[in-house]
Amino acid sequence: FELVLVMDVLAQHFNDVVLFEARRCGIKLMFIPGKLTWLCQPFDTHVLSLYKRFLRRIYLKYQMDHANAEISILQWILFIRDTIADVINGQI
Repeated sequence: FELVLVMDVLAQHFNDVVLFEARRCGIKLMFIPGKLTWLCQPFDTHVLSLYKRFLRRIYLKYQMDHANAEISILQWILFIRDTIADVINGQI
């Protein structure tokens, strides 16, 4: 399997650190051009809502377990990886 992370073109998503860490972890990035996210609406309402809920749960648990810890870009990528594994792959 190849891991592909789909994101909109928010400026923070093009951050050099994000791009470097994704490449280092073997994650391919796919960007949805501006004003085209409406095409993904069914995906957003039926898949991403579960994804966002699970990601939020992982994030909050990490904050509870690591009080006052700064969350690195790598840790966010690991959160995303775990979310994809549990939510997206679990739905197929």
